[in-house]
Amino acid sequence: MSSYAKAHANPKGPGDARPTAMQIITDEGVEGKLTGKTILLKPALLAASSPNFHSRVIVVSSSGHRHHGLNASDNYHFQKGDYDPQRAYAQSKLANIYMANEIERRHGSLGLHALSLHPGVIETALGQHMPDEVFQEKMQDPELRRCLKSVPQGAATTVWAAVSKELEGKGGLYLVDCTVAEYGDEDESRLGPKFASHAYDAGEEARLWKDSLEMVGLPKDE
Repeated sequence: MSSYAKAHANPKGPGDARPTAMQIITDEGVEGKLTGKTILLKPALLAASSPNFHSRVIVVSSSGHRHHGLNASDNYHFQKGDYDPQRAYAQSKLANIYMANEIERRHGSLGLHALSLHPGVIETALGQHMPDEVFQEKMQDPELRRCLKSVPQGAATTVWAAVSKELEGKGGLYLVDCTVAEYGDEDESRLGPKFASHAYDAGEEARLWKDSLEMVGLPKDE
């Protein structure tokens, strides 16, 4: 940290990532787990970049991205059919990765880089938003308990992503346990550290970018 004149970490996740059974709709009419407001920070981040120290956006995703792709553009908010909280959570986490990848594709050459990451399963108060019986059932899951991290352990990858000199000038990477993750569709663990093949899809990333601009009221060519 002493080598940095100034460090402003900018970790971003979805507006509401709680895996609750209740659907939350924002004032803008957006499904609560899927918001596009990170895109509003782009001008400030570009302005803060310099030849010596590029701007870096850290997007906190999850291994949950592995479970589903994006809904159709007219069904992000589950306008069609029943609301599925697990699918909504997975969609939001995949959208986090897509946003980071698209920021890198569009602005990496200008010194604005973006990285996504899985922090791990962290022992926090997130479970208070679940029905007690659901939370207790999850906490008895042997696989989950093996992966459980303390808050400092869970924060480690985010901090590393924000300040590591090893990542200077790099972006479009998915990080796990303070390292660059590997591809692993064959990894059967739902909490596994590898990323799914659909985590990198230029067409879907571009679609989400365009739709995110519309969600926050910016011009399509912004």
